[in-house]
Amino acid sequence: MNDIVLSGLLNLFALFGALAGIDKERASRLIKAYLNQHFGIRRQETYLGLYNDLRDLYEMSPNLDKDKIVGSVCEGLRKKIEASEQSLLLLRFMEFSAINREGFLSHEDLFQNVGEHFSVNRELLGHFKAFVLQEETDRVLSCKPPHWDGSLHVIDLPESNIMAFTYRGKDTVMMNDVPVLQGTFQLWQQSGVMKGKKGDPLYYSNVKALFDKMGPDRTPIELAGREINFRFPRSENGMHNFSFTLHSGQLVAIMGGSGVGKSTLLGLLNGNIRPQEGQILLNGVSIQDPEVQKLIGFVPQDDLLIEELTVYKNLWYTARLCFDGMSPAELDKRVMDVLTDLGLAGAKDLKVGSPLNKTISGGQRKRLNIALELIREPAVLFLDEPTSGLSSSDSEKVINLLKEQTFRGRLIVVNIHQPSS
Repeated sequence: MNDIVLSGLLNLFALFGALAGIDKERASRLIKAYLNQHFGIRRQETYLGLYNDLRDLYEMSPNLDKDKIVGSVCEGLRKKIEASEQSLLLLRFMEFSAINREGFLSHEDLFQNVGEHFSVNRELLGHFKAFVLQEETDRVLSCKPPHWDGSLHVIDLPESNIMAFTYRGKDTVMMNDVPVLQGTFQLWQQSGVMKGKKGDPLYYSNVKALFDKMGPDRTPIELAGREINFRFPRSENGMHNFSFTLHSGQLVAIMGGSGVGKSTLLGLLNGNIRPQEGQILLNGVSIQDPEVQKLIGFVPQDDLLIEELTVYKNLWYTARLCFDGMSPAELDKRVMDVLTDLGLAGAKDLKVGSPLNKTISGGQRKRLNIALELIREPAVLFLDEPTSGLSSSDSEKVINLLKEQTFRGRLIVVNIHQPSS
């Protein structure tokens, strides 16, 4: 980001800091953290000097036309910052000013001015206000995860397909293995997983579901087997009178050593192998039914990727075959939504290469293979050895990804020989 943009940002920070009466030392610490976190600027003396000079000017000149200054700076920024970033920038200014609640409330009209230039409507501005003042609305909520010595304040931003959160507490909390900064909002992408020292991981879908609870529910899924019998040729080995019932929202692991029949059981469950006796039903209908097969996804252990194509093109061609009548714009959106969901958007232009001549990591290859099935939005997803050959950290990411899919109402069944995964 060029110096002109940074100067504009510091200009507004200085104006709002002066008007709200923010303590200068605290303001300097926040500005330093902001420059470091968002722009990677570690040598900040020049920028802090500019901030302090501008703030002194505003404090010594109370009769300046504040609306005119805001309008001029915002128009300059609007031409250089993407629309999706503009609303977040306004939220950052509001958070900064809300350190002094009274000072913030006495100059709300200036934030409305910024909102008009950045195309942020009054309704969203109201949600922003609730978020920075730690209040709640239908798009802003507070939660205290079990066993955490701290709490989260979260705002849903469906226009950008993300959430923003602020953490306050004594525990060290990690987002995708990176420490979360306390008291300042950060973005929560769809692939993000938050962990405290104790308790279960907190997934994007966990919290998103709280915002969506008033929406229409998914149709519940029940996968049931009744008195299944299957024997290998010329052998009594196999399955005998096996019955089970699984439901949507579950992550089920089939575990065992090599050669014990894990893949055979997976083949029976997904319909690739027919049992000699008994039935396997999805919501009361045989899984052999062609319409039911459309609801089932299967990710084999081996790659299904085209080495010469990019990550994006591999998924795009799959989507093109599945959704023949979809427009190019709709197709692109669906592909990018899945890539973002699985944390692959940053690698979308990389060729996948071969397992021996790697361009993307093993974990990324596995997630892309999973994406080839998730693009169809199956109700039930089967995976054969999804962590095979992956490092412990990549295995954890894949399992976290699958766990998040269960929060969206899917039934996930994995064949696995690594209980530690």
